[in-house]
Amino acid sequence: MSSIYIFQFFIYIKIFLYIIYKMCDITPSEKEISEFLDKRLSSAGTDKIAVVMVGGPGSGKSSGKSKTISYLKKEIKDFVNIDPDEIITSLFSLNRNCYVPAGIINNKSFEKAIHDNKNIVFDGTGKNFEWYSENVIKRLKDNKYNVNLVIVTNNFNSVIKRIEEREKKEGRTVNLQYASEVYETLKTAIPKYIDLKCDFIDKIWLYDNSDVLKLILYISCIDGQKKLLCEYISGTCEPAQIGGKNKKRHFTVVMGGKEHGLYVSSTPSSATKKAVTKLCAERKKKKVEFHIREITQGSKKKTYGPYVGHIEKLNEPIELKGRVIKHKPVAKLSGKSGKKK
Repeated sequence: MSSIYIFQFFIYIKIFLYIIYKMCDITPSEKEISEFLDKRLSSAGTDKIAVVMVGGPGSGKSSGKSKTISYLKKEIKDFVNIDPDEIITSLFSLNRNCYVPAGIINNKSFEKAIHDNKNIVFDGTGKNFEWYSENVIKRLKDNKYNVNLVIVTNNFNSVIKRIEEREKKEGRTVNLQYASEVYETLKTAIPKYIDLKCDFIDKIWLYDNSDVLKLILYISCIDGQKKLLCEYISGTCEPAQIGGKNKKRHFTVVMGGKEHGLYVSSTPSSATKKAVTKLCAERKKKKVEFHIREITQGSKKKTYGPYVGHIEKLNEPIELKGRVIKHKPVAKLSGKSGKKK
């Protein structure tokens, strides 16, 4: 591309942003912006702790954020909340046409918080892995922050009602098409976030909120190496076994050339059963076809399958740890196991 075309491209971008900016009919004064930023930063501590959120609209990020901050023995007021929705509410009267100027103010507060060594919550979806990992996560780490990456998973069909109820209650509008695209993108992005090395993060907190919020994975960097410290077993996140035959491995589903979700298990076989349960529920299908790929750090990233899975009704219900089980996941190889070509 010649330099003249590049120049024209940036001119078009500037014109587009100018038009979007002009669609906002609210212009807070410099004094109002300054007072807002000062108030936003005033109560935050200076321990240089960062909580970086990843999750779709309505997934339960606020709950995951509160839970993690509690684990860190801190309170919400100890952090600067970097979130453009807060600015839209406080300075732009919930006018959704004002996201461009709100974003500019949000960036200013992020830069000021880093400059002042304030504890930070960066509340975003993380849908753009490349941008988010470099410009938010790595930027904080390079500025000597203790970076806690908090991921909250859910499925889009489960959150539609929550998004609609929040709009009625708080006036926060979310385009459902946009939300659907975010959830689809996160299926491939979340395994990448979990695979980030210790020069990006200090801790990873992975929550599942498809039913009730539960911590299913906790990873910490110790002496520059990622260690799996707890995983979801028997209804709680219990200390994980490090090393030995029962060492847990990480797998992701591969469908249509794309990776979807994270499954923690000791073997590919048990991971496929977990995948069948989730895929059949999410896609509302009786049968699913997929591969699984190991993404455990240091593994050869081997892909297994293809598998065909379905949910099978038990002849007789069984009771397991206080729950009545009526169905079981079934996954069978439909071809030669090994690396996917």
